[in-house]
Amino acid sequence: MKSNPKVTIGVLCYNEEKNLRAFFKSISKQTYKNLEIIVSDNKSNDNSKKILYEIKKKNPKIKLNFFEKNTGVWNNLLQILEMSSADYIVFASPGDILHKKFIEECMKIHLKKNICGVMSSIEVRSKKKGEVKLFNFQDVKNFNNLSAFQQANFIRSFSSKIRNIKLNYFLLGILKRSVLINIKRSLECKRIPIEGDRLLLYHICMSGKLYHLNKNLYIKNADEKTKFSEKFVNPIDQNEIIFSLKSIFFINNISRVVKLKFSLFIFKIIFFKITNLCNLLFFYFWKRVKFLNLKK
Repeated sequence: MKSNPKVTIGVLCYNEEKNLRAFFKSISKQTYKNLEIIVSDNKSNDNSKKILYEIKKKNPKIKLNFFEKNTGVWNNLLQILEMSSADYIVFASPGDILHKKFIEECMKIHLKKNICGVMSSIEVRSKKKGEVKLFNFQDVKNFNNLSAFQQANFIRSFSSKIRNIKLNYFLLGILKRSVLINIKRSLECKRIPIEGDRLLLYHICMSGKLYHLNKNLYIKNADEKTKFSEKFVNPIDQNEIIFSLKSIFFINNISRVVKLKFSLFIFKIIFFKITNLCNLLFFYFWKRVKFLNLKK
């Protein structure tokens, strides 16, 4: 492994004129210096484009992409992934604040361990609601010692103590680019879109482990739509179950044994749904019988 591998900072931009200058100023303070900066603008209708050209004049090495129409967050992210020439990549919004040692500290872990992603604890702020929450995995002892499957199982667990987390925040960490490229191209060959952060994170775990750095090095400024109380568990319908199973088995460079193992979690979701349905039916009939007995 290279001693100082290149890291891409992928900036997802949409109407960020208020944040761009401050964000690039903070990026310039990063203690890790082998960086590549790519900005992809998703058809902003403010002054973002003009500001980005001004920034590029001062920093010619910055790569810019401008979509002619808004293609959605995932296409914006995937565009940056293709433009990247680095070994590792981190995706950020100009509204985020990265501690000056964020990349350095995360890369120390990558260089020591053969893993797919590293993320620090993250502080999520909602200016509108006046709320601040620190998200980490301290509630789970030895998270870093769990297997990749156990980590994925925990992250998508129905009973997890952190199920109220809105963000799958490991996707904001420093990820191994080769893993993401493999997932992207595997699914593109089968014309399967990448549109879900939970499913993408699950695919990443199929390739290797994640690591939680217990240091608060990242601040996420939540937008107005972020719901701190939103449940982490998203009800899954039949089409999503089929889609999830297909996508798992279509990923290249993953052994069939691993694919079978990871598909078990989808069946756990089905079992969870059936059990819940049975409990609801039992409760309904029990109440019905009780009501009829009272009538007699």
